[in-house]
Amino acid sequence: MELVFEARRSPDGAVLVRITGVVAAFLCHKASAQEALRPAPAPVVTAGGEEESDPLLHWELDERKGAIARTVQERQADARRTARRVTSAWEAPLRGGDAERYISQAREFTLDPRDAELLAEWCHGLYRAARDAVPTPPGEEPELSDEAVVAAHVACELLAALV
Repeated sequence: MELVFEARRSPDGAVLVRITGVVAAFLCHKASAQEALRPAPAPVVTAGGEEESDPLLHWELDERKGAIARTVQERQADARRTARRVTSAWEAPLRGGDAERYISQAREFTLDPRDAELLAEWCHGLYRAARDAVPTPPGEEPELSDEAVVAAHVACELLAALV
């Protein structure tokens, strides 16, 4: 399995993660709000220099404000739901293909960067579970499965991105 992995913090505070060709953005609430905010159209000015009341313009601005508020609330709710899912999945015993399934789910998570440490911790737990799932004769070094290697990279890179 070829591993393509990169984690970095973008200028707007988002933690961007690329894993095996799949791009997942762990966006902070601020970045989510900025995405929802598009440049407003210029106000219409009459020949007398007064700003024309444009109901459509006001409706559009109100819609954008609502979209920003909804985006922020959705991200906050998503972060809380994800934290619960991550915590329960992190503690679950993993065997074979389960580890890859949980890694696939991790690609879809959207987290506030402050919560990404939880994901890194979960990945470390996933690494340990995947490592322990491979039978190792007494006295020998444990053999690492592909899932354990990927999980270890994810955990290390996410933590590095947070520093």
